Amino acid sequence: WEFCKKEIDQTEDSIKVEENTKEDLDEKHTDLVNTIDALNRDIEGLKQEEHDMMVALKQAGENRKAENELYQTSVSDQRATINVLNKALARLKQFYAPELVQVSANEPGQAVAPKPATPKDYAKSAGAGGVIQLIM
Repeated sequence: WEFCKKEIDQTEDSIKVEENTKEDLDEKHTDLVNTIDALNRDIEGLKQEEHDMMVALKQAGENRKAENELYQTSVSDQRATINVLNKALARLKQFYAPELVQVSANEPGQAVAPKPATPKDYAKSAGAGGVIQLIM
């Protein structure tokens, strides 16, 4: 009878140990399933972020392209303006050429030129018939 009791106790102890092991494994399984679910949600969130970033990157590229076109147009307009202004400047230089402008050649300490002769008094020309005769 003692032997049976001893065997029953050992069997009950081993059953309790195995039940504890089973409970531990069930808890571990539940934890792992929850971890997998959390990681899958994180992966989905990161995929969504990646998609959003790709859309933002494409939009930024399109914006940059439009801004570059505007910049190129502005630069082209400015170059055309510079070209027109340079042509106008060249024309003005032709009109106001330095050969036509009287420049004083006097330097400090140089002798001054003599005064020009004074004009004669106004007198009617003897050979002229006058303006009235010209009109008639």
